[in-house]
Amino acid sequence: MKLSEFLKSAAIIVAICVVFGFAAFGLNFYTEPIIQANNSGAASGRLNTVMPGGSGYQDITSTLKLPEKLVDASNSKRTASILAVHKETSGLGWVIEVNWTSEDTHGDVPNTALIGISSEGKITGVANSKEEYHDTKAYYIFNNASYADTYIGQDSTLADVDTVAGSTHSSSSFKNAVSHAFDVLVLNNMVVAGVKSDDQILTEMIPLVHPGLCSSGSIVAENVAASGNIVSGYKAKNGTGAAYIMSKGDTKYLVVLNAMGYAKVYDVEKNDVTDAHTDLVTEALASYGNISPSVNKGTQNTIKKLFSADAAASAQKISFSTFNSTGAVISFTHEGKTVYLIQTKPYTYGNNVMTVNTFIGEDGKIIAQDVSRLIYDHYEQAGYNSKDDEAFKNWLAGYVGKTDADLSDDLLIAGVTISSTAVRNATADAFATFNSIKGGVN
Repeated sequence: MKLSEFLKSAAIIVAICVVFGFAAFGLNFYTEPIIQANNSGAASGRLNTVMPGGSGYQDITSTLKLPEKLVDASNSKRTASILAVHKETSGLGWVIEVNWTSEDTHGDVPNTALIGISSEGKITGVANSKEEYHDTKAYYIFNNASYADTYIGQDSTLADVDTVAGSTHSSSSFKNAVSHAFDVLVLNNMVVAGVKSDDQILTEMIPLVHPGLCSSGSIVAENVAASGNIVSGYKAKNGTGAAYIMSKGDTKYLVVLNAMGYAKVYDVEKNDVTDAHTDLVTEALASYGNISPSVNKGTQNTIKKLFSADAAASAQKISFSTFNSTGAVISFTHEGKTVYLIQTKPYTYGNNVMTVNTFIGEDGKIIAQDVSRLIYDHYEQAGYNSKDDEAFKNWLAGYVGKTDADLSDDLLIAGVTISSTAVRNATADAFATFNSIKGGVN
């Protein structure tokens, strides 16, 4: 090829490159703002789902002091942490993105949520931040308008927000996430924390001082009508006792009872003031009703089946002073030794109640473990559907010989995490009650 022809070809190629380069530059020059605007609009639209009327947002996360990750005292698997804080530019408020962890049958389940909070410290909306749902229960929460709407207008006390029956774990986890969204605003003096009433303070104390009345930290009970000094009351559906908000003059107290009528009285500062208010205890006991001193036939039959007819005949109820899922304590004699049956009543799926019978010898070791049945959400698990299944029998046998120091994760069943965890936790309650009886510890 001649030099002149080569140069001509090269010039044409360069010209083409220049033309395309300018075209690309021009296209980018004119389209980039449009793309950015579209992206910004999409982001604003997403945030506007919980902040209606928002005109624009600024991510201020890096400028704030963030609260430590929240870990629920009643269930360490329920956590919440702040992902981002978006300030609405016209002053309407903020949208906080929160990562929250629930608990499903397969273990810990991560979710993310958007919480809109106005400049007055009131919730403007709640939504899942993504279209997919890692947890079917979370899907139910965000697609149940009647439940989601209970958050609208609430301040940081969340006074009128309850959990969803059948989705207790997930709705409790989400409520924690909403509370944590308020934490970041209160911590940075952006809103003022709401003031809780004495009734709310005392009610929120119940899961801490009598967790037996609760499922996943939420009270599961029949409401007791106000009467006398009783302002409100809760009688456990699993038969583990009751709790009453009671008044005396202008002061309110929390009175809790276990299944045998042992009582404690607390003030709003969580001080034990039982000795000074025995009259409130008497009134609470009268409301709770008669406590049966006898061992029911079903329990006697269980003792007879696992031990002997003579053991069943010697069975008698005894008092206990713990506040947990323990519904009854029965002692009986077998082969010349005392055996303690600690009967616990943990909640599982749908707030259904399981009966867990833990038989503990005088040496503090489990002699036998009996579970009424494992309760599942909406499916069956092969090998664990009946007490006659070998897998079920082997699992129960794994409890024999255990002490209160041996209740490890090897007692959990993959795919049946919540129910098997409920049994393990109920067994821990049984040991706490046993140790209280043997050691005199309240």
